[in-house]
Amino acid sequence: MVTVNPLAGIFSGASSQIQKTNSQIADTIASLVTGNANAQSGGDVASTSVAALLQSQVSTLQQAGANIAQSFSLTQTAGDAITQQLDLVGQLQQLAAQANSGVLNNTQRQELNTQAQGLVQQLDHIGANTEFNGIPLLDGSYSTNLGAVLGTGNSGVSLSIPSLTAQSLFSGGTIDLKTQAGAQSAATILQTAANTLQAAQTNVGSFSQGLDIAAATVESTQFNLAAATSNLSDTDFAQASTALSQLNLQQNVQYAVLAQANNIPAGVLDLLNKPPV
Repeated sequence: MVTVNPLAGIFSGASSQIQKTNSQIADTIASLVTGNANAQSGGDVASTSVAALLQSQVSTLQQAGANIAQSFSLTQTAGDAITQQLDLVGQLQQLAAQANSGVLNNTQRQELNTQAQGLVQQLDHIGANTEFNGIPLLDGSYSTNLGAVLGTGNSGVSLSIPSLTAQSLFSGGTIDLKTQAGAQSAATILQTAANTLQAAQTNVGSFSQGLDIAAATVESTQFNLAAATSNLSDTDFAQASTALSQLNLQQNVQYAVLAQANNIPAGVLDLLNKPPV
């Protein structure tokens, strides 16, 4: 007759439950340590996938935010340079007004003209040499749009800065204050230059406003996506701590049951193994 240990099922079941509980405890501890609710084995695959997708979008937005910050610096550089040019043109207009006075002689106009040529050189230097990160800004070659900044491919608000060198601003004319007639001609040329600079400054300002709006939108979207990612993947520490306490208690009960089974007297086992009379 084959003797069957009636406690074999008890031992097997208890061991299986203990292994399952130990695995759950390990998973819960991993969630608490990493702060990631999906760190456990066999975690929510769907939540993990969605969280990864959202995190990818957050990373893209972070780069867009960095691009916007760089573009802000670029437009600030261009705007400051144009402001300097406007100031120089203002000084030139003042000299032209002086040279146009009928009470001055040509010697005095020559002195004014010398001052004017120095200002023209400064004006041209700014137009030809203003750069940001090695990119010329005022030579007529710079053009961009909001889509390029954000990396979306959509054009949106654009920025195109015309050539602001002296030759371009003066439309090929020259500033010559040595005569009254030259001063009058210079006044006309300088007014056109001032108008061109003001239009360029307005364009830069409009693009900066577009960047400002885009930055606010990117920041808001990034915050919302980060919050959604957190809801999907972050551990609820209160819930996980409670679960861990319950699992520890369950584990203690299972070990106690197994210990009691081990302590059953051999005589009781013999009785359980005897066939019924």
